[in-house]
Amino acid sequence: MIKVSSISKIYTTDNIKFYALKDISLTIEKGEYVAVLGASGSGKSTLMHIMGLLDKPSIGAVYFEKNLTTKLSDNQLSEIRNKKIGFVFQQFNLINRLTVYENVALPYFYSGRKDSKIKQRILNLLEDLQIKEKENKYPNQLSGGQQQRVAIARALIMEPDYIFADEPTGNLDSKTGKEIISILESLNKKGKTLIVVTHDKSLADRAKRKIVLQDGRLLS
Repeated sequence: MIKVSSISKIYTTDNIKFYALKDISLTIEKGEYVAVLGASGSGKSTLMHIMGLLDKPSIGAVYFEKNLTTKLSDNQLSEIRNKKIGFVFQQFNLINRLTVYENVALPYFYSGRKDSKIKQRILNLLEDLQIKEKENKYPNQLSGGQQQRVAIARALIMEPDYIFADEPTGNLDSKTGKEIISILESLNKKGKTLIVVTHDKSLADRAKRKIVLQDGRLLS
């Protein structure tokens, strides 16, 4: 369960306050498939960053599996993200100097864990996502759809319970976008909590629940 209670995110420039989010309260239950919908600048990504523990609100409280996170250190938040949350971004955020295999393995190496089966798990993930033959390729040698599959594999390598996808089809053609969404939805059917951030109403309509933002406020 992820719960945000009366959160606001405020930025100050030249002594002028700007509310990226204002007084948002909502709860996402474990196993849900939720779309966060809104126009550009509505606060969607800011809300995702706060719910995904990448950022903290200026005001309000954030609970992750009933634990108050707004008082935790950056190291403690990083540990929760590594163990519990996977992120899929519109820009893929792959490291070009690393191979596909190395990109997927990155969260595992950051975790400091020791697992003799990690290599096989990475290869199994790549096979499930139909990119096993690309394991030794570099991101700039892949198509957009293949890069997004690598990003999904990286998000899944630590077997997270929560997956945040920020405009996951934004840089893809419609056919490839549908394939990527089908992959994400199949993960939700296996019990993963799926939160998709999008400005695309047709994509949001596929979710079981929609959270609609407008100008930093919760519209519905």
